Amino acid sequence: MEIIAGPDETMVELEENGSKFRFDFREVFWNSRLLNEHRRIVLMCSPGDVVWDMCAGVGPFAVPLARRGCTVHANDLNPACFNYLNQNADLNLGKRKRPNLKTYNMDGRDFIRRLVHDMEALPNPELHRRAHHVLINLPASAPEFLDVFVGLFAPDWELPRVHCYCFAQGEENSEAVRAAALAKIGAALKVDPGFLEEPAWELEVLKVRQTATATTEFCVSFKLHPKICCKDS
Repeated sequence: MEIIAGPDETMVELEENGSKFRFDFREVFWNSRLLNEHRRIVLMCSPGDVVWDMCAGVGPFAVPLARRGCTVHANDLNPACFNYLNQNADLNLGKRKRPNLKTYNMDGRDFIRRLVHDMEALPNPELHRRAHHVLINLPASAPEFLDVFVGLFAPDWELPRVHCYCFAQGEENSEAVRAAALAKIGAALKVDPGFLEEPAWELEVLKVRQTATATTEFCVSFKLHPKICCKDS
């Protein structure tokens, strides 16, 4: 980032959906145009849901979800994001709700594997084999991370719904754009994109925003399929 006029100051504090966020624009990503998408996901989740946020940034999903009463495991590989994620958690969550949000500074695939391993290691693991939502908000490369779920879970897991953000090229709202998004998802999960259309996946493709001429950001949401994601399937 280059400042071309005004004070050389990039620390900001802003409010979104009732939560306050502090961060340095030099070090992290923030886009206020995503406010409605952040709100949509937060309202979709219910208090008590278990949410895994693979690319959490400074916490625009994780912090309000924890305030809502979800159990949130939030990860980001960028140390600056991890730092501000913790600061924003402390800023918004009191002593009662701060334990709702657990933070990690890891590679995304390692983060998911660790959560599964740690839950399997708990006493009576059958009581903990569940997650309700997985967020992968890194649209330039998020679909590539989906391969971590292939054959990952024991058969008795309650499999989560994944919300994977991705870019696709083409005319807005065209079938070609939707097909391009599903092709990326299918390639990562090693399935034919047509298989994703079967009812068991509960597939939903929503436009998030138009980012540039003929480039659209989508949220592709689907329930992980036991045939693909469970070890003995």
